[in-house]
Order: sequence, then C-alpha cells, then structure tokens
Amino acid sequence: MHKITFYPIGNADCCKIDLHSGQKLLFDFAHYTVAEDDNDKRVDLAAAIREDLEADSRTDFDVVAFSHADDGAPRRRRAA
Repeated sequence: MHKITFYPIGNADCCKIDLHSGQKLLFDFAHYTVAEDDNDKRVDLAAAIREDLEADSRTDFDVVAFSHADDGAPRRRRAA
C-alpha cells in the first residue's frame, strides 16, 4: 500500500510519498532553521528526511519535485 506523509513546516507544505514498489517521492522540501528550536512546532525537516532514508538504507529519493520557487525565508503576515 502507498503511504503519504505530510510534514508540518509552517505556512507551507511538504509531503513524502512511499510507493508500494519501494520508490520514494518528495514534494516541496523547505527546511527552516527555526524548526531546529525545540520550542518551534515545525518539524526539523532535514533530520526527519535523513532518518527516513536511513531507516530504509537509502541515501536519496527517486523523485524530488518543487511546485514553486521560494527564497526559503519564513514570512510573517502583516495585519490588514
């Protein structure tokens, strides 16, 4: 069975799909260094991805795709 994992990274989304065939797909990777802070609720995406690959004795994904460009800076919404 296929498995989809959604990672909480703030005002963005990142998901990983593990296919029944063993292939791994990653969409919209965006690691924010503030996620390394234990008080921040965002996932430490770099560590989570590394742990997932190591658990399957892998070093990479079969597909990595980005749906849009991003400068990587967390943004704060301005009050209207």
